[in-house]
Amino acid sequence: MSDMFVLPMSSGEYVLQVQDEHRSVEHRVNLPSRMLDDLGVPPEQARQVIQRSVDVLVDRDAEDGLPSIIDLARYWDGDTDFRRQLAATFAGAPGS
Repeated sequence: MSDMFVLPMSSGEYVLQVQDEHRSVEHRVNLPSRMLDDLGVPPEQARQVIQRSVDVLVDRDAEDGLPSIIDLARYWDGDTDFRRQLAATFAGAPGS
C-alpha cells in the first residue's frame, strides 16, 4: 500500500509524494482553479482533489504508472471519463 502526500508549491502547483515501504517518488501536479470551480470545491480541498484525481488515474492506467508532471487540466479538459469519475466523487460531498 502506498501513502500519498500533497505539498503546495505555488498557486496551482503541488508536489505529490508517493511512498511505499521500498521507495518514494515525486511528481509535480498542476491543478487549475477552474477545475476546483467546476467541481464546486473550495481551494482548501485542493489536496483531496489531487489525491482523488491520482486514484482515478492509477486505477485506469496502473500499468503505465504516473508521469513525472501531472497536468490535471489536460485530463479535465480532454477526458470526459476522467471528468465524470472525479465529479461523481465530489458530488454531494461536504463543502462542495
